[in-house]
Amino acid sequence: MNDLKCIRVANSSFLQVALAAVIAAIIYGISSNKRKNNSNSSPLVDANGRLKVNLDKKTGRGNVDMAFWNKLSKLVKIVLPNFACREARYIYFLTILLIVRTLMSIWLADVNGRVVKAIVNKNFSDFLKKVSSPLRL
Repeated sequence: MNDLKCIRVANSSFLQVALAAVIAAIIYGISSNKRKNNSNSSPLVDANGRLKVNLDKKTGRGNVDMAFWNKLSKLVKIVLPNFACREARYIYFLTILLIVRTLMSIWLADVNGRVVKAIVNKNFSDFLKKVSSPLRL
């Protein structure tokens, strides 16, 4: 019985984060639908069900402008109430892991390039040095 209680308590923070993300997505969807309905713009699908493509004018999709930053700011305030909360620490930790993974990927590509260069040059002793060098660290 105590094991189930521990599992329930451990999952409660995950559920809170998931619930906050779902609520933020719903709020964003509702607000963007209201803006679309108020702007009197033509629908993206015609009467035959085909996608309308308008190449003549800019639609404003994908712009990183002040409206984007305002929306992002509101979303961050909902998801991260302050910068010391548990969710913020998760994001900091994941960001550090992403940077470390990127640096390791670059290092490994460099090592692989040196090994391939030794193979192409048919230099067996250089090949053995390059293959064993990552193991020595």
